[in-house]
Amino acid sequence: MVFPGSDGTLMHSQTLGRAFHTHLERAGLPPMTFHALRDAAATLMLQGGVPAHVVSRILGHASEAITLSVYAHVTRGMEAQAAAAVQAIFG
Repeated sequence: MVFPGSDGTLMHSQTLGRAFHTHLERAGLPPMTFHALRDAAATLMLQGGVPAHVVSRILGHASEAITLSVYAHVTRGMEAQAAAAVQAIFG
């Protein structure tokens, strides 16, 4: 990721990381990395019904396979949704 500093030059990754962690702390959220944030965003988008090819494009991946194998994780909510769908089919 590339972010400009207040003077328009490239912000150093450590500066960005410190700012990110400060905002997480202020929001009462646990510490996490940018990778974990991407991971969570992908999982939540997929859980929310965003098509995999759209999530893949948002994350800048070359294929859906990367998105689905690396970033998307099955949550308990997804498992419950799948179980309910099977129950609805078979009664």
